[in-house]
Amino acid sequence: MKLQRPTAPAWVQVFVLSIVLAWSLPSLAAPAWLGVPSAANGTRIAVVGGSLQPWQAITLRVTDPSGQQSTQSATADAKGVLSVQIVAGPTGLHKVTAYDLNGKVIGEGDCLVTR
Repeated sequence: MKLQRPTAPAWVQVFVLSIVLAWSLPSLAAPAWLGVPSAANGTRIAVVGGSLQPWQAITLRVTDPSGQQSTQSATADAKGVLSVQIVAGPTGLHKVTAYDLNGKVIGEGDCLVTR
């Protein structure tokens, strides 16, 4: 005689599957990113980012070739997309770093400013 193991009702199986998916989906989300194009001296640079939290506050730190730093605040939109304009400084390689409110680096990129 073969013994059958009792199975859980269908709603219990669906509930357990829902919990497993709820815990695993955040780990499947794409990492935040930052895009910084090169530009001519004195022009505006369109810094873009994505995979952020909706309405996430960001601090951008721009370090110019001489080591001088400037900061600018920005906020992602409802879809987690960041779009902010910064002014290209002196000629050379600039580093743009995005931080969350806790000071964690979200993304970074280099911008070559030409004449």
